[in-house]
Amino acid sequence: MKTRVLVLLMIVSLGMAFAPVQGQVPDGSISLEVSFDPEPAFNQMVYNENYVFDVTINNLNLDLDAGDVMSTNPTIKFSGNIFVHVSFLVSKEGGLNVGAETQDFVRPLLGWEESNDVSLPEVGSSEPIKYQYRPTTEYGSGFNEISADEWIIFAIDIQVYLLNYISEEPDKTDLSESIGEAHLKFYVISDEKIDHVNDVFAAMNDELDTAKDAISDVEGELGRDLGIDLGDYEAAYATMNSHVEDGDYVSALAVYEGYEPTWWDDVVTAMQGEVDAFEVLIEEYADQFEELTASYEELESQIEDVAAKDAEIADLEAEIETLQSNSRLYIFGMVALGVVLIAALVRMFGKLPGKKASPQISL
Repeated sequence: MKTRVLVLLMIVSLGMAFAPVQGQVPDGSISLEVSFDPEPAFNQMVYNENYVFDVTINNLNLDLDAGDVMSTNPTIKFSGNIFVHVSFLVSKEGGLNVGAETQDFVRPLLGWEESNDVSLPEVGSSEPIKYQYRPTTEYGSGFNEISADEWIIFAIDIQVYLLNYISEEPDKTDLSESIGEAHLKFYVISDEKIDHVNDVFAAMNDELDTAKDAISDVEGELGRDLGIDLGDYEAAYATMNSHVEDGDYVSALAVYEGYEPTWWDDVVTAMQGEVDAFEVLIEEYADQFEELTASYEELESQIEDVAAKDAEIADLEAEIETLQSNSRLYIFGMVALGVVLIAALVRMFGKLPGKKASPQISL
């Protein structure tokens, strides 16, 4: 099966402006058509597969004949041929981790060139040129080792010119300005590369499961829905799955490398919100604690005052008891003293003159 790459190449009239070295390009247009057999699906070439491709020059309306003057210098004339220059470059592309970012790089591994002179097709006709290529650069081999997370690139650069000659110097040729070009880029895949893509796809699936479990666990701890949407991540996963099933490994990796999941940041943000709310609550409790502490200290002071007054009362009660005790002794002493005095008075009154003595009864 062949695939065709069509590149329209417009010839721009230079009017009276001429390149000092190259010849004038007349009005008109051609197209380049590149066809491959077998077809490099999704711009992917399979390692060790032999590819044959044709570069076909289609003359749409470029009307030139051999000998036509191509410059203000009448000695520069069209040879009747076009010059097709094709360069091939095999390189590896990858990314280097620089801090939190990835810096892309391209490193050439192998390059070569081919050139062909072919007759300019008549207007409305075509001229094919055949080439072939078989990717033989492997992953993980050779001096320039290529890891599975890098790409082997096969690039084709095609340039087309009008081939002129100088009439006064028949052996000397002159090329016009480029009348067209095409740039093609293919990715080389192999079993190692396919395995790597499948591993990445499995890792993406694992991360999606991890995200769901982590969010569920956090929501369970908090007792509420965090509102974290995994829709974009699930869509990216589904897209990558579709590319893998189609065999489009380039697009599959592009989806993975181009998508940056934010679910963990969302979880952290939600948790930070909980922490902030908790800190506010702690501050409120701290203020209440300070107020309670002040109230406690005031109450403690009052208790100490009451205790001091209780001590004073106890002292007063002790004094009162002492006074009461002393009063009792005083009264008892006074009573005793009174008794003594009365007895003394009685004796005294018994000895007063004129008072008869009490009769004595003798038995």
